[in-house]
Amino acid sequence: MCRIFTPLIVVWVIFSPLPTRADETIDVMAYCQYVAETVKSGPRTIRVTDPEPSIKEILGILEDTTATGGYELKSSSDVSSAEAIVLKVAGSNVPRRLIVYNPGWLQSDTVPEEGRWTVKGVLAHEIGHHVHSHLLSWEQSQSVDRPDFELKADYYTGWILSQMGANLEQAKLAVTKFTNNKPPPSYPPKDARALMVESGWTHSEAYKIAKNYRSTTKLILFSPLSAHTDGRLYILFGNDLIHENEHGVAYLMGNREESDRPRYVWTYKIPPQTQNEMPTQIWDDTKGKVWSEYGVVGDVMMPSVMTHTESPK
Repeated sequence: MCRIFTPLIVVWVIFSPLPTRADETIDVMAYCQYVAETVKSGPRTIRVTDPEPSIKEILGILEDTTATGGYELKSSSDVSSAEAIVLKVAGSNVPRRLIVYNPGWLQSDTVPEEGRWTVKGVLAHEIGHHVHSHLLSWEQSQSVDRPDFELKADYYTGWILSQMGANLEQAKLAVTKFTNNKPPPSYPPKDARALMVESGWTHSEAYKIAKNYRSTTKLILFSPLSAHTDGRLYILFGNDLIHENEHGVAYLMGNREESDRPRYVWTYKIPPQTQNEMPTQIWDDTKGKVWSEYGVVGDVMMPSVMTHTESPK
């Protein structure tokens, strides 16, 4: 569940020594929690410290797989499960993007293999909230579809864990372990969340097979649009917008929806991939061109024109 209360600030106690980044107090006003709990009124102040090395290592692996980064991982006994948190910093346009977890709740070494996949599932889910900007918009925080935020992050989790080599059981470990079927209204039930993880995982597995056949994919080449769409080749698989790196890892970059604009059939929504970017929306006119608010920004190419192994010129 996502909560935003007032404009975000970082508050330091005057006349006290500044805490180090290893051990500090933060005011939490915008966050998404992994596990549903009773809604608290107003912001919270929590104490955070550096994470265990084993958890930090897993986050690094996830950042490599998701083509994102810049997240601060923190440990805190003041949170009940795990939370994605955004803090605006005075005098800066770049927010701090945190993932904070309770060290007693999230452990990687209790059952080594199972524990690591559970941790990956939780962290991937919180990255999903950051990637989809669930913490940055007041309008989003007031949405009646708050459970949809959790389901989108769960779908993202399934896709990413599939790309990391998880089987379906491993991909669903976190949801199976930590959620239930009687959450508050603002959260989806366990069965729905597990189904969404499975949907993301299944679609990713299907993509691994389909990408080898030209007839099953539609390719999109965007002209320079922002830092993460600069001349890249994108693959449209179903409604998922995908980019492959040089090692063949498929990043889930965004999605498409039916457009409400008369001239266009599809709207492509690309979440920000770095701290300095804003979400991007572009439109497909079905005539081979992709448009932004400023004009043509790319071309739609069918498989007969370019294969997924070719690089844009």
